[in-house]
Formats: sequence, structure tokens, C-alpha cells
Amino acid sequence: MTIEDPRLAGIFTRMALYEGDWVRSAGGYGGLSPNLGVFRAGCQAGETVFVVQADEGGASADVSTLFPRYVTAEAARLGCGPLKLNLPGSGGSR
Repeated sequence: MTIEDPRLAGIFTRMALYEGDWVRSAGGYGGLSPNLGVFRAGCQAGETVFVVQADEGGASADVSTLFPRYVTAEAARLGCGPLKLNLPGSGGSR
């Protein structure tokens, strides 16, 4: 899900700060846990948040694979990029 409205994006900013392990980029920040990825970036329209969440089956491998691809593609589409995400290592980073 991509939240482009800066007012709605503000609701998800707290999740980006505290969810999982740090994900960083020159253009934003976020977090990645086994079942949820949240990334906040400054875009032309203002603050934008990208969210990827596993379904109830908990396909966590899919989240870690899909999340950086989704954020990169959406950021490019919206003119926020290019974003090069620095993903957490296996030991975590919070």
C-alpha cells in the first residue's frame, strides 16, 4: 500500500520509526520485520509511506523480498527516487 496523502502518511510514520529493524536510504527511513515493512520518504507531494504486510499465513520470506522492490518501484513512479534501501543485516539493527 502506498500512502501519498501527507496527513494519512503521518499516521504511519510512527510505525516506520519503531517497526522491526532499520531500513535506511538517503531519501527516507523505515523498518522491516518478518511480517511487515514500512518506509517513509519525502516525495514531491510531501511525506509518503510505503507499506508491505504478509497475509494471515505469515509469508515472511515474501515480505523481505517484495518490500525493497516495491518501495524502489513506487518511489520511482512517484518521482521520489531513486531510492537505494540499506536493508538490515541478519543480526538486526534497532
